[in-house]
Amino acid sequence: MDEEQIEAISRALRSDEYRSRGIKLISKVEPLSKELADAWADDVAFALRDESSAYTQYQLLEQLSRIARRSPRSVVPIVPVIVSHVADGLENTGSDDPDGNAKVRYGTTILRAVVDGTGPEEGTFDVKRTDVDAFFQWGGSEHRSLAYRLLGRSASPDSVSELVHDVSYEFEGVIDARRAALEDAGRLVLASTKGQGPLSSADTVVSFAKLYAHESLEPDVEVRQHVVDLLFEALADARSDERADLLTAVERLSRTDPDFAKSITRRACEYAGGDYLQQDDGWHVLQRVAEGAPEVIADRSEWLASEASPDGAYSIRALEVVSTVADRLSTVPPRPRRNRDTCA
Repeated sequence: MDEEQIEAISRALRSDEYRSRGIKLISKVEPLSKELADAWADDVAFALRDESSAYTQYQLLEQLSRIARRSPRSVVPIVPVIVSHVADGLENTGSDDPDGNAKVRYGTTILRAVVDGTGPEEGTFDVKRTDVDAFFQWGGSEHRSLAYRLLGRSASPDSVSELVHDVSYEFEGVIDARRAALEDAGRLVLASTKGQGPLSSADTVVSFAKLYAHESLEPDVEVRQHVVDLLFEALADARSDERADLLTAVERLSRTDPDFAKSITRRACEYAGGDYLQQDDGWHVLQRVAEGAPEVIADRSEWLASEASPDGAYSIRALEVVSTVADRLSTVPPRPRRNRDTCA
C-alpha cells in the first residue's frame, strides 16, 4: 500500500461522511503490519472520540484491537478513552456476562495488549480510581486485574491508595496483577523523585509515602534525600489541598521510618528559623513529625525550649510542637524500628 492510499484512509477515518468506508478498508488489510498500525492509530482514536453511533464505535474498537496487538505503544495515549468504553459496557451489561458486550470484549483486548506490550517507561495512563469503578463492581477477575494494572501505570496518589488496600480475599490472578501494579507504580515514583518521571513534585511525595509505608519501596539514601528536597519544594507552591496531602505524607513517613523523620526534621528546623516565607512550612512540618515520630522531635528538646521561651521568636509555634510531643509520648508505646539505612 502506497503513501497516497494510506493517507486517503486516514482522511476517511477523520470524516463523518467516509468513516465507515475507511473502517471497511482497514478491516481488509491482512495482515496488518506494525507500520500501518502506527500510521492509523491516531486516526482511529480520533474517530472513536468523535463517533456517536454505537455500532460504528464497536467497529472502531474492533480495528483498534488489531492495531493494539501490532503496535501497543501507539495506543497508550488513548487508554483513558478505551477505559471509558469498557466501563460503559460493564455498567450496561452488569456482572452476568460482561464479555457478551462488544465494547467490553474489544476494549478489554486493547487494554490487555497495551498493558502487556508496554512498560511504565513507555508511557503512563491518565486513569483515576473512579474511572475503573465499573471494572471492580461489574467486571470479572480479568477486569479487576486490568484495573489494578491501569492504576499502577498512573501512580497518582489516588491510584496508589487503591493499590495498597488489602486484596487477600481476591483470586490469585488478581493478587498477582496488583503486585505487578505496585511494581509499576514504584518504578514511576522512583523515576519521578529524580525528575525523570511523570508525576509532579507534590504527587511524587504523596505517592512515595503511601508506597513506602506499604513496604512496596526500598529506596536508597539518595532517593530519600530527593524526597525530602521535593517535599519542601512542593510545599512552597502547593495549593491548600496539596498542602494538606503533603503534611499527611510527612506524618506517614515519620510513622514509617524514624530515620526519615530525622532527615525531614533537620530541614524543617532550618526552615523554621529561615526567612518569612519558609517559617510557616517549617513549623507545620515539625508539627506533623511530632505526630508521627515524637521521639525524633524530643531529641531537639534544647532547641525547642529556647524557641518556646517568652523571648523566643516563635514561642507559640514551638509550644504547640512541645505540647504535641508530650501528648504523643505519653499515649503511644515505643514502636519497633524498621530495618532502613540512615537517611542523610
